[in-house]
Amino acid sequence: MLLFRHHPALLLAALIGVGVSLPVAAQTGHVHGKPAQRQVQVNRNSGAAEKAPLATGQGVVKSVDQHKRRITLAHEAIPALNWPPMTMAFTVADPAALEGVKVGDRVSFDLRDEMTLGAVRVVVEGK
Repeated sequence: MLLFRHHPALLLAALIGVGVSLPVAAQTGHVHGKPAQRQVQVNRNSGAAEKAPLATGQGVVKSVDQHKRRITLAHEAIPALNWPPMTMAFTVADPAALEGVKVGDRVSFDLRDEMTLGAVRVVVEGK
């Protein structure tokens, strides 16, 4: 503190540095090792903004309820979210993503957020 007493400009610079860095840190929204902010992509066909996937994964379909837009998957580990392999139910953003998907199918999927899937693709073995 003696240093700041003799050099008030140094104290002012330190306070400004802290004041500038706090709002930046608050805006990142960093939570538990997850991505701080999601990127936004523009769909070239429609011009509509879409969120980039939070993560992608693969798993086996355990149940499908197209009416409720729900799918239960036994998915592999998802390193981007630090998730171990587990079975869990997800909502799909668009019920059309479940068309043709049936119990036992191996699928790859995009997570829009921790409980909502975007694309669901059936994996064809041998291709």
